Amino acid sequence: MRELNQRLHDLGHAGSGPLLPAGEIRRLGDRRRRRRQGAAVMAAAAAVAAVVVPLVLTGSGPLGTAPPAPAAPTTSVSPPQPTSSPVTSSTTAATTAPGPTSSPSSVPSTTRPPASTSATSGQSATTSDSAPTGGDVSALATFPLARGVVSSIDVTVRGPSPDAQGLDTDTVCGQGVWDPQDTAPRLAVTATGPEYEESRELRVYDSAISAVAQMTRLVALVGSCTQQPAPDGGTSDITLTPVATGWQSVAWGSTATGSRGGDVFLVNRVGRAIVAIHTTGSYAASEVAAALGGPTETARSLATPMCRWTEAGCPTP
Repeated sequence: MRELNQRLHDLGHAGSGPLLPAGEIRRLGDRRRRRRQGAAVMAAAAAVAAVVVPLVLTGSGPLGTAPPAPAAPTTSVSPPQPTSSPVTSSTTAATTAPGPTSSPSSVPSTTRPPASTSATSGQSATTSDSAPTGGDVSALATFPLARGVVSSIDVTVRGPSPDAQGLDTDTVCGQGVWDPQDTAPRLAVTATGPEYEESRELRVYDSAISAVAQMTRLVALVGSCTQQPAPDGGTSDITLTPVATGWQSVAWGSTATGSRGGDVFLVNRVGRAIVAIHTTGSYAASEVAAALGGPTETARSLATPMCRWTEAGCPTP
């Protein structure tokens, strides 16, 4: 307003020049007033910003207050309330809801697996025959393997011993009577004399399954071999012959083709133990069954002490 009054005063005393209309004068005054008001508003805004911005950046004051940390979840110590559909035990569920809708139990069954029957005649093989024990070696040391072996001045007996020769060198069509990978504890005895030889060997396996596997291999081997080379350069005929020992067994003869002389073999399994018997004599192929009479009686006799390696064990005397 001072400038306006001064200008009016100056114009009044100037005495020359045209005077502005009253409307123009009011317009100029209003423009000055708006200019001043805008400058005041901008100054006030700058002052507020100078205070507020530092507070926001430093996190203090009402505008910069950090949000409160989330409250830690609380754990209820009160016992859970029963639901409208309580879960019953598997036993109750199986009793109250039998049939296809019942879910199978997740508990592993302790029922023994079903027995597997041997392919040969005699004792059926079961997976439940007695398991191996640390006493196998000591039991072998006292086993009467040499029972009934011929003993005379002309016969030399070697064994029974784990190191004596048994049937470990005998073959059927180039394959050993025993599996070459077989490491079962063994006991053997051999008696030799003029035109006479008898060998016996006992092996105890870690399970009846292992013993059955050995018998299965041997049965297949003998059954597939009908003739083999003889030590004298000729051939020997293989004759598979049934025997009755009361246990799982396989027996055969190996006799000179078209001549006399040869060997007979009998292998008998009782539980997880196997005994093999081999005799040499002047046999013809037609005499193999008769020649196996002696080994059959020996196998029956040795089966009684071998019962210690069965699940049932030996009967009390």
